[in-house]
Amino acid sequence: MKKLFVTLLLLLPLSSHALFEVRAGYGSASPETETYNGGSVDDMTGFNLDVLVKPPLISDMGFGLRYEKMKADVGTTGEAELERIAALVNYRFIDLFAYFGVIGSVGLSNDLTYTDPTTTLDFDAKLNYSVGLEGGINLGLIHLGVEVGKFFGEFELAGNPDLDLSGMYWKGLVGFGF
Repeated sequence: MKKLFVTLLLLLPLSSHALFEVRAGYGSASPETETYNGGSVDDMTGFNLDVLVKPPLISDMGFGLRYEKMKADVGTTGEAELERIAALVNYRFIDLFAYFGVIGSVGLSNDLTYTDPTTTLDFDAKLNYSVGLEGGINLGLIHLGVEVGKFFGEFELAGNPDLDLSGMYWKGLVGFGF
C-alpha cells in the first residue's frame, strides 16, 4: 500500500507552486532590426538556466536569476554572441496543476561579442530587459512550460553603430520544483 501511495504521489499532478524552482530552456529571439553593417541579422538562438525562489508569504510572486547564452549569424561571415545574467521577477495568476503569469527580467551582466574574419568587437550593454507571459503544466515534480515576450536590448561600442537586438522571443522550459 505504501508503494502505491508513493507511486501515485509522484505520478499525479500536484500544485505547481514550489518554494524553489530550477529550470532550463531553449529558445529563439527575432531582432526587429534586420541588418547590421550591411549584413542581415538572423534570429538569436540559445539556452537559459533559471533559478526562482517563491517566498511563502508572497506565494504568487517569484524572484530569481537567469543565465542566458545566445548566438546569431550576422551577414555571411559574422556572428554575435550574447552572454547575459539577469534578475527575474514573475507573478502567476494561476498556480495549480497548470500555471500562467507574467515574467520580467533586467540584465545585470551582459557580454556581447561580434566576430567576423577580420574583427572582434566587445559591445557595452545599455539598459536591457524583457517582459513576457509564461505558462505550463506540472507533472509531479517536473514542470513543462513556455515563455513568450519581448526583449529590449541595445548594445554600443564607440566608433561603431549600435547593435539593436530588441524583438520578440520564445522559450521552451523544463524544470523541477520543490
